[in-house]
Amino acid sequence: MGHPWVESVLSSGKVASADAVIGVLEPHIFAASAMKRARVPMYRGKALAALTCWAGRTLRDGDSTEKQRIVRHMRSLDRIYLLSRNQVEIFMGSGFREEQIRTVSYGVDVEFFTPGNPVSATSTYSLSGKIPGATTPRSSTPCEAFR
Repeated sequence: MGHPWVESVLSSGKVASADAVIGVLEPHIFAASAMKRARVPMYRGKALAALTCWAGRTLRDGDSTEKQRIVRHMRSLDRIYLLSRNQVEIFMGSGFREEQIRTVSYGVDVEFFTPGNPVSATSTYSLSGKIPGATTPRSSTPCEAFR
């Protein structure tokens, strides 16, 4: 696996046909965010999201240069998924909008994932009630669920 920025640039051809770009962990979305801000054609109008891990700690404890870097790279994101509700105030205090922020609860939906009842690759899943703000129907695709 190479550097996240190089990987993002090399996979940019796939972006043209994608509905959304979702970066897992901050470095994997920074390049896409920079390209969207620079109005690179394939990123125009693309929904961008990131599942974050370290950004909240940097925004809380980092020096001003580190904080500015996080804000610069993440403010254009449509969704920022946080792994803890305690980071919501940190992000909002750093200028992020409430509608950008979602939290991901830890755990397993025992009504959907049950022993002896394997989930097939074609199963559909509703995020309604699972992720705050999600209201997608059970028949949604991952991109529809993201919206």
